[in-house]
Amino acid sequence: MTEPGLPDPTQQSRWRPLRLLQASMDADIARLTAAGCRFRNEVIQGVGGKQILLEDPSGNLIELFQPNPAEYRAPSSAEAQAH
Repeated sequence: MTEPGLPDPTQQSRWRPLRLLQASMDADIARLTAAGCRFRNEVIQGVGGKQILLEDPSGNLIELFQPNPAEYRAPSSAEAQAH
């Protein structure tokens, strides 16, 4: 039974992963994979940056996030249709 006012741990959508900002995500992923760490997904490239979810030994999620550089331009719909 959850105490009033506290998030229900059975409702995963209410929990947010810890977010760690990365300067060199690809190198960090390679290092963590070599150390036996488990990832929940592949790297996702979004408008704001790249992210991947890492599981700690207890199954808690840790989000590794690398913001896009200022010069990054997301593909436009016109560019996507041209390919």
